[in-house]
Amino acid sequence: MSRRRMANVLTLASLAVFVALVALRVRGQWTADAFTRNGRRQSGREATTYERGFWLSRGGVYWWSRTVRGVYESEEDAALVVRVAAEPASAHDTRPAFRARVAPGSIWSRLGFSLTRSEGLLLTGSSPESGVVRPVSGADSSITITTPLWPAMALFAFLPTARAVRAYRHARRRKPGYCRACGYDLRATPQRCPECGQAASVA
Repeated sequence: MSRRRMANVLTLASLAVFVALVALRVRGQWTADAFTRNGRRQSGREATTYERGFWLSRGGVYWWSRTVRGVYESEEDAALVVRVAAEPASAHDTRPAFRARVAPGSIWSRLGFSLTRSEGLLLTGSSPESGVVRPVSGADSSITITTPLWPAMALFAFLPTARAVRAYRHARRRKPGYCRACGYDLRATPQRCPECGQAASVA
């Protein structure tokens, strides 16, 4: 494949991705598209549930990950949590710790980026509610990362824009009254191009 054909293919691919990102940006004003993956695993008396995913909404991509780990009185209790996907994280204590790694008002926050971590303990001990299994100890941690769509839009718009500007300049050079070397308008200086210095005989 020649270099010119490869450049054309890359330009069309970049343009297609840019159009798709613009469509997602517009769609995100009215709806949100979410993609999630849940899982559970057991190791002895310890049960772990996790949730991973991302969603597209309002011009941004939101990535999140949540992990709940609990140590239970018996392996049977841990197996029950894993089997029925119990939700021990609903019983948070009153001491969750939220850590915003991208401070509000910072340059990154103004550009649409954010990174937030939250950590909390689980309520432990026996519960008066039937069917509720509480761990002997446990923790709930999550992280949310927000990235805007505009950096990707700018990246994929660069090549098509550069090729379009180049094509425009090339077409202008072929017109009478314009310098064939740089495309500068020679109507005010027909003897020599003031931009690149080419004489009128070459221009």
